[in-house]
Amino acid sequence: QKAGAAAGNVEISAGGDIEIGHVYAWGGASSGSVQGASGGKVSVSTPGNLAVWDLDASAGSSYTGTGGHGRSIDLSAGKSLQVGGLYAYGGYSQYGGQGGNAPTVNLSYGDQLRLDYVDAAGGDGGYYSEGVGGTGGRGATFTIVKENGDLELSDLYLDLGGGYGGDGRVGGLGGLGGTLNLIARSGGVKVTQADLSVRGGGGGYSSGSAGDAGGTGGQGGAIRISATGASEIMAWLDASGGTGGAADYYGESRGGNGGNGGSIDLQVGGPMTLGGGLWAGGGHGGEVMAYEVAAAQALLPDGTAGDPARSGAAGGHGSVFMAAGGGITVPAASASPIPTPRPTLGLQAATEIPPISGETEYFGSLQVDGALTNASSMRLESGATMMVSGPVTNQGAIDLGTDATIAIGYTYDPAADTYTFGSGTLTNAAGALLTGSGTVQGSVVNAGTVAPGEGGAGRIGRLSITGDYQQTATGRLDMDVAANGTFLPGVTYDQLNIGGSMAMGGQLYVNAVPAVTTASATQLAAIPTSGTTTAPSPTQFYELLKATAAGGSFDKVEGPIDLRTNIRMNINGAILDIPGNLLGGPTAEGLLAAVAAMLPGVPLAEVQQLLIEALNNAFDDKDQDDKASGESDIVVTDASCKPAS
Repeated sequence: QKAGAAAGNVEISAGGDIEIGHVYAWGGASSGSVQGASGGKVSVSTPGNLAVWDLDASAGSSYTGTGGHGRSIDLSAGKSLQVGGLYAYGGYSQYGGQGGNAPTVNLSYGDQLRLDYVDAAGGDGGYYSEGVGGTGGRGATFTIVKENGDLELSDLYLDLGGGYGGDGRVGGLGGLGGTLNLIARSGGVKVTQADLSVRGGGGGYSSGSAGDAGGTGGQGGAIRISATGASEIMAWLDASGGTGGAADYYGESRGGNGGNGGSIDLQVGGPMTLGGGLWAGGGHGGEVMAYEVAAAQALLPDGTAGDPARSGAAGGHGSVFMAAGGGITVPAASASPIPTPRPTLGLQAATEIPPISGETEYFGSLQVDGALTNASSMRLESGATMMVSGPVTNQGAIDLGTDATIAIGYTYDPAADTYTFGSGTLTNAAGALLTGSGTVQGSVVNAGTVAPGEGGAGRIGRLSITGDYQQTATGRLDMDVAANGTFLPGVTYDQLNIGGSMAMGGQLYVNAVPAVTTASATQLAAIPTSGTTTAPSPTQFYELLKATAAGGSFDKVEGPIDLRTNIRMNINGAILDIPGNLLGGPTAEGLLAAVAAMLPGVPLAEVQQLLIEALNNAFDDKDQDDKASGESDIVVTDASCKPAS
């Protein structure tokens, strides 16, 4: 039983520039059950430039006790700050003990920052063959502050993940992921070609019998980005839960459950460009396999498969929140080498994408693992692809450019290294707006406003939804029509193209927009098509809605009478009237619209005249009856029933 040597503290301050080759303040290893020594405290500050080529303030290990904890690192430069490698991980336990926690790290600077490599993960729990492996330690809390100007990070690998649980008869729990704060008080945050991780630690391996299991993965940590100016995030931010511990194929234990995802919070005062990956999903469940087989392999050395029935469950989704005062743009291509798949999506319910190589540069868009909430105006540029594993809640505005796709509800198979799209749900909240001419790969529940066409009302387009569409009582559907005698979906009128069923409710507004020049057959044939778009075919009516099945009715249908008489819905090939109250009440205009709908092809003025003549005849008959009975005359005045001048 011997305690490890305690680390010393380092405190340096100067009025000018500081350049340091190496700073070592690590804690010593302890024997027996004595806790490992803590890492030292490091504080270096200057109003000038600061350069530290190598800094290590990691904690010491323990043989059977708890690993040492990190303390604190504070680096402050009034001008430029340069750090080559920064090491500040928690101490590990060799046998049975818990891993130590990583320290708190604070960096602040005035001009430029160069940060190459950071390892501030929690320490690993210890192995215990006859019992429960040790719990992994917590990752560091790491904060970077830029007081003036943009905070820029590039070509950086940063690991603040939780420590791994120790192996044992029962696997140890993975450690909690750390916290990363990037703060630009008077500027933007720009992160490119970087891999920033606060992932939960993986659970420990189980070699036990029935009733035993691999360790549960640690919960993902938190990544928070706060800025006042224009920002760009083209990187891989990982706050996923840790993978559950594997179980021995030749035993009877089961794999551990994956850890729950953490959180990613992006709040920017200016505009923000997003690309790469935002990961806050649950960790994969532990698999059942031989100890020597890597977790990513599907088969054992003898060629037999593992036992899926004994695999652990995946962890729950974490959260991704994004808000930008100047709006969010998801570009169609990313120059980042981080794997960001851009699959070819059709209108099918599920699509499998080819394997994704971590070394291949993908010109993709944005991949979100977790439950996504958008609280600002978001624009997916033409051709952009956004993949989201969990549900999507839109509290702001989402605009899909031509051939842009937001795919909701994907799953990932680590053994096959493939993604499969399911049928997740986008909830368009009350007051929110969903517009565009792209595709929602999934279902939509609309309590706000949906308006096909890029930019929404006044811009004609065709918006596709591969799943179901449900519109609540507060929902509104805005459809534009250019009444120039030609019926072309997405060209002369808006169309909501639904691959599944449609449940109608709320309001439908039909808006007249300036007539457009009708494309010729040759021009239509030349329109580029892809998995999400096809050249439009002429229709006989304004088929505003297209679905495989429909139910319910709109509470109100409003719009110019001459347009409403020609609106229809296409339900599995059948052309039907759109059910709903044409004006929300029994008015003369509503009567006129209803009669006009029964007389297709008859000019509205003639319908008005026919209706007036019928009413006059009815009143004449009524007048004769009243005179015979002695009742008073009935006088009805309504300008809507007068003939058109």
